[in-house]
Amino acid sequence: MNTIYTYKSHNYQCKNCNWTGKGEVLEQGDLYEDGFEVNCPACGKLLELVVFPTFDEVLKYGTEEEKKEVKKQMKFWEQWEEFSLKSIDQLPEIEGNNLIFEIEERKYKSQEFLFILNKGKEIWKEPLLYEYYDRFIEIGKMLKEKYGNSMQDLVPPEYQGWLLGDKLSAEKSIEAFRNSLK
Repeated sequence: MNTIYTYKSHNYQCKNCNWTGKGEVLEQGDLYEDGFEVNCPACGKLLELVVFPTFDEVLKYGTEEEKKEVKKQMKFWEQWEEFSLKSIDQLPEIEGNNLIFEIEERKYKSQEFLFILNKGKEIWKEPLLYEYYDRFIEIGKMLKEKYGNSMQDLVPPEYQGWLLGDKLSAEKSIEAFRNSLK
């Protein structure tokens, strides 16, 4: 499988019409999460799914700007791994019934963070992810596991741009999860 750094110099042969040539003459086709299609210029048949490069491949083959961006992303993921909620043991003990938790998004040390609050008091924070609706539900499940029937709700932030991102079904997933808590 080729990446964006290797497909242009790769020699392709179409099994459908026998066209041969270098990847440099191919145009990018449909875009997917993992990469993009390259198709035969003669008959349009799919030749390969070119995958997006790994961080290591960008650091090896990328431009200086690409390398800089990847280093920034690697730093973010290291921080996220260090600060993200992984276990209910990381959560504090909270007394009482009808616990309602809220999510707030705000800056912390010049970076966007997700804060989990109970009655305005911070109980956890971690770096904020774009389209974190799955993470919202994952956090909610950990809160439910920790606090049991005392937990009544996990309220999303007022502005939900980061939470929902571009995922059209995200709002319904969050609503279904919140309803399952009741």
